Amino acid sequence: MGDVVQPDRAISLDVFSELMVDLEVEWSEGSPEEKFKYTLEGAFYLIAFTGDLQGEEVPMVDLFGVNKYWEAGM
Repeated sequence: MGDVVQPDRAISLDVFSELMVDLEVEWSEGSPEEKFKYTLEGAFYLIAFTGDLQGEEVPMVDLFGVNKYWEAGM
């Protein structure tokens, strides 16, 4: 009770950048297992932010096409 929740409110690029900086600091100080966890977390945030997706939509992203045509894009 008492929480103010605004689920449809977007975050700014500045807030996202700070989130990624904080995550990178945690990553640099972590063990290999923690680094893997932080890498997955960062990828989740990046996919959600750049794809304009909500939380439940991110795991449904199909990265097969990205992997298949990555070389052609370079």
